[in-house]
Amino acid sequence: MSSKRKRQDRDEYDRCGGVKTAPAPEKRRKHLYLMLDDRDNAYRMHKIDVDALADSEEDDMLLLPEPALLQFGTDRHSGMCFFALGSSIFATRPPHTPALVYDTDTGGLTVGPPLPNKLCGGPNITMAMADNKTMYALYDYDTNYLNPHPMEAMSWEAVPCTERHLPRVKEWTWKSVPSQPPYGRLDEIVSYAVHPDQRTFFVSVKEAFCSRSDGGNKGTFSFDTKHCEWRWHGDWMLPFERQGYYDAELDAWVGLRLTDGRVCACRVAACSSSALPEWKLLQEKLFCKDPQEWLLMALSGIRPSLAYMQGSGRFCLLECVLREGVDWKHAFGDDAHGCLLRLTIFGLKYDHQGELHTSIHRTNASYIVSKHNSSFSPVAFWM
Repeated sequence: MSSKRKRQDRDEYDRCGGVKTAPAPEKRRKHLYLMLDDRDNAYRMHKIDVDALADSEEDDMLLLPEPALLQFGTDRHSGMCFFALGSSIFATRPPHTPALVYDTDTGGLTVGPPLPNKLCGGPNITMAMADNKTMYALYDYDTNYLNPHPMEAMSWEAVPCTERHLPRVKEWTWKSVPSQPPYGRLDEIVSYAVHPDQRTFFVSVKEAFCSRSDGGNKGTFSFDTKHCEWRWHGDWMLPFERQGYYDAELDAWVGLRLTDGRVCACRVAACSSSALPEWKLLQEKLFCKDPQEWLLMALSGIRPSLAYMQGSGRFCLLECVLREGVDWKHAFGDDAHGCLLRLTIFGLKYDHQGELHTSIHRTNASYIVSKHNSSFSPVAFWM
């Protein structure tokens, strides 16, 4: 051993109080996990190395790597719900099927609890995560019209053991939240976002069935998970649709405006304020650029979606569109390969005039995919 290496070892030994420590484990690289309905009677999870996409050209037609990481069997008429908490991805099929839980750190697959019965009657389930440990689940307008909106919370908790002499074990557990949402039974959730305090989330709601020109009653509430309290903020709406993600560099929530095909950045609302926060639109359109792209959205429930690549300062936009020359009637099925899944990876920044722009080199990739469920939108998680 060289004298230089011996000296380095001795210095390390002295710094650690006489105890030589093992080198720190290498940090695991994050990947994009895609959830697709690309098999008949099955949904599949695909693991994508985003860094490898940098070498692809925008016009390249790629194929997803085979085999898929996981495949979830289901019948033709059943949908699936996917959400993530901590390092785990949950796949569940309402109403009573236990969830499958995939741990992205270990690659392990375990069984978790099914969705609570109270969440199985709504058309759309909204998942809002607080403190990275608890998932709060709500659903849109109550199809029974009689029951108040339910809200359930899932976390990793110790549960009693059937044998008294054995220690308590931990497992994923759903519990009802005692403070139910205060909005109307026929209101639907349009958008939501978690406050950077990691204990409060905001939801904007409107009347689900309304023929009035003004869209009917609407407004924004927040829920403080620490004190289990709801707060009314006013009759304004968050300016994006579905989930908004907090970007620390912008100090803003970022989401999609599906009505005009643009990305939106909204200043974080103060938990005690009733004022509509300031927001900006990205001038460049990143999705729904031509009539063919609008067509799939108009004829189905398929919508573009956004994933926040936390830690990298980037976002991933997912858009499923019809392939060129393929019509709606022939786009679905294993043999059709009638759709393109477009991934657009980008960052955001404000310029010196306060306008919103993309901040880093944009990565684009297009995958040829099959599609089976006309109401399922692709979902992605960065983990």
